[in-house]
Amino acid sequence: MSARRQSFSQFHVGTASLERPSFFYAYAGMWLHLIISVPVLVLFAGIPLLEAASSMAVGSLSLGIIIYSLLSREYGLLVNIVSYVLSLARAIDPQPSAIHFS
Repeated sequence: MSARRQSFSQFHVGTASLERPSFFYAYAGMWLHLIISVPVLVLFAGIPLLEAASSMAVGSLSLGIIIYSLLSREYGLLVNIVSYVLSLARAIDPQPSAIHFS
C-alpha cells in the first residue's frame, strides 16, 4: 500500500490527527501577538494606533519567525530576536526614524 500524499493545505493546517506543523504555530502566534499587543499598547501605554500597529506588525512577524525557528530547529533564524526587541523598543518609545537636514 502506498502512503497517501499530503496536499499543500493539509501541510500548513495539519492533519486529522491534530498534529500541526511548525508553520501553523508560527502563523497563529504571529496573529495572536498582533491582535493582543496593539490594543494593549493603545489602551494602556497611550501610544497612537498607527505607531502601535506598525511597530507590532514588524514585531509579530519577527516573533512568528522566532517560533518557527525554535520548532523546526532552524537556529539561524533566531537572528530575528534583534528585530523583535528593536520593534518593541520602538513601540514603547517611538523616535523619528529619519534624520532631517535643515
